[in-house]
Amino acid sequence: MADFRKLFLALAVMALLALPVSAINPPVVNCVASSSPVIIRDGGLTELVGDVTLTCDNTAVGAVDVQTDIQIFMNYAPVTNKVLNNTGSGGECPTGIKCVTDSVTAATWNGLAPAALGVNGNPTYITGLLQSRLDLPGDPANQRNSVLFPRVPVPAGTITFLRISNIRIAAPSVSASGSTDVFEKITTNNVVVTPNYQLPVATVQIPLQFKATSCDGTGGATTSFQQCNAVNPNTGGMSSTFNVQFIEGFALAFKPRINATTGTIIVGNKFLSESGYLLGTLVSPGGSSVPAVGEATTGTNLLLRFTNIPNGVSIYVTQSNTFYGTSQLAGTGGPAITASNSTAASGTMTCKAPDTSLPSIKVGITGGAGSVAWVVQSIDATFNYQKTVSFGVAVSYSPNTTLDLPGLTTTGGVNGALGPLSTIDYAVPTSVDGIPRFRDKPYAATIFSILPCSTDILFPYVTAKAGFDTGIALVNTSKDDPVIGTQTQHGSCTMYYFDGTTTAPAPQNTCDIKAGGMVTFSMMTQGGIPSQTCADSSTITNTAVPIGWQGYAIAACKFQYGRGYAFISDRNTPSLGSQGYLPLILSTCGRLPAPFDGDVNFGTQCGEMLAH
Repeated sequence: MADFRKLFLALAVMALLALPVSAINPPVVNCVASSSPVIIRDGGLTELVGDVTLTCDNTAVGAVDVQTDIQIFMNYAPVTNKVLNNTGSGGECPTGIKCVTDSVTAATWNGLAPAALGVNGNPTYITGLLQSRLDLPGDPANQRNSVLFPRVPVPAGTITFLRISNIRIAAPSVSASGSTDVFEKITTNNVVVTPNYQLPVATVQIPLQFKATSCDGTGGATTSFQQCNAVNPNTGGMSSTFNVQFIEGFALAFKPRINATTGTIIVGNKFLSESGYLLGTLVSPGGSSVPAVGEATTGTNLLLRFTNIPNGVSIYVTQSNTFYGTSQLAGTGGPAITASNSTAASGTMTCKAPDTSLPSIKVGITGGAGSVAWVVQSIDATFNYQKTVSFGVAVSYSPNTTLDLPGLTTTGGVNGALGPLSTIDYAVPTSVDGIPRFRDKPYAATIFSILPCSTDILFPYVTAKAGFDTGIALVNTSKDDPVIGTQTQHGSCTMYYFDGTTTAPAPQNTCDIKAGGMVTFSMMTQGGIPSQTCADSSTITNTAVPIGWQGYAIAACKFQYGRGYAFISDRNTPSLGSQGYLPLILSTCGRLPAPFDGDVNFGTQCGEMLAH
């Protein structure tokens, strides 16, 4: 019996040795990895990186069916794909953790390369599961930088093509003149990937330049306005005050939601929309239904914001892009862009032909701030150039200086950004977070100002020399009711002194001069306008004009209808008499930056107004 057992054991060993080696250890499946890097946007929170492809050879003698778990790791870039509002089926996700995403691996093994996927192939789709960072195991809900595609089939006797697509990330920030590269690293089991180092999938660049121009785009914007001069009081038909331009930092920085060619895009080509590789509804490996795979929520938003807009001012913009300043128009192959927060125009806006009577909408202003967004609806067929998209802006108000309307400001802001804006990146990945979304990164703010109207008063001879004194009165004559009924105004005056030297006395300021009020002062006894505490408890500190000074002065008053009087007296020899005079009211063309009494012809009338 013992001899039989020995013989059986020997025969078994011989039979085992006679089997092909491949039947014991199947041949290694080798996969060659490649990537198709794309340019993505600084500030983008859901940027599509380029596709990665694996070509896996499982045709060796003795090959067996293989399943591999493919895990993609991003370098310092959180994964921000949509995540289902459930924890998956069949134990896909850790308990209580949402992880089923809209990223996808498409596998085909019927001889069709990845370029054919989505056209006439017959791929198997595996949706990705969001993973925690390995260095933060105690924080599984956040800081996710990895996607796992489980149980990807590589059948025996085939060359299997795997396309890894629709992975979205929060782009790393770059400097204004810089860029940075994004890489993926691949890990697998049951197959060997070559190369196994990090593959480039994206380069981050600045996506937007922004500027304000004249309405025809040829010069600088007019963004300073006078309080007392009406601007576009008839909102039914306005003139463009200035234009704003959104300029792509690189081609395809502005994208529509869905482009007709997106669903059949091949590996290596650019996605022509905010949507990725469109696949509709899929079923994940664990049985979860994954809707709208690859789809975005909206096209790129071009966001214009206004801040510190004073009371009494309304802002209007063109509902769609203008001819001037736009590189190509909708209807001629260019971007079709319309405002997202308005369903109907409230008036028209005109620059000059062909930008005449363009539909306009009113920007809602609350607390001095308001915004409008235009959504990119389509792109032209020739997309490999940097587009410029321009919109008209109109400022509108009717002055009521008696009520200080419009209010004054020198810090109004106009800036552009890409939107929709969000603070949600990887921390709260859910299906309701929009795609795309962007960090708040405004570009090239332009100052918007409402300035007071003014009067500039020239006192051609002012002296405190050789015993002579000059008394001066500054009068606000805007209060004349019931005789005329002028809208009243108020403001301070600043006296500027000139004597042909570089050491003339420093300017002096008055407190606020109310309508019908006046300020008087003496050059010799008071040294000009004295330091004082004003009615609003503010303090004015002035340096006295020294005795012995002589020259001329200009009073710049921040209200219309300012007038003055000067009285020169001989304090040493009163018998020599005294002399009074009315100062001249200046036109400011070529002098100080404010129109004479709000003159509508300001800019066409130069020289002095020889008026008292």
